Amino acid sequence: MATHEQVWVKVNAPVDSGVAEIVSILNSVEGLQTLQSCQGDPGGREGYVYFFFGNWQSVCRFIFERIGPAVKQRADEEAAITIEATMAEEEPMAKLSFKTEAINMVVSALKEVLR
Repeated sequence: MATHEQVWVKVNAPVDSGVAEIVSILNSVEGLQTLQSCQGDPGGREGYVYFFFGNWQSVCRFIFERIGPAVKQRADEEAAITIEATMAEEEPMAKLSFKTEAINMVVSALKEVLR
């Protein structure tokens, strides 16, 4: 079977309206692929966006050097960034999680560092 060169493209997909801007901003980063998202519920289940962004070094730098400090500064305890490893994929998967009430703060922080 022939192997073809592959390139990253952004795919349109329905997402919860509360996280649509977060997903859009993250997808503006070349090489980043969002996977799942949910806006959460006020006072209940947290919102989140799962994404791939290359190897461990790439995803760790992106989280801990670029978006982590900005999100922490703006959202403080309302948002958390975690890295999760998955055995089903070769790439590490990252998760940006936040209280629903902090969505606007997360959007503001991501805009500040990614646009």
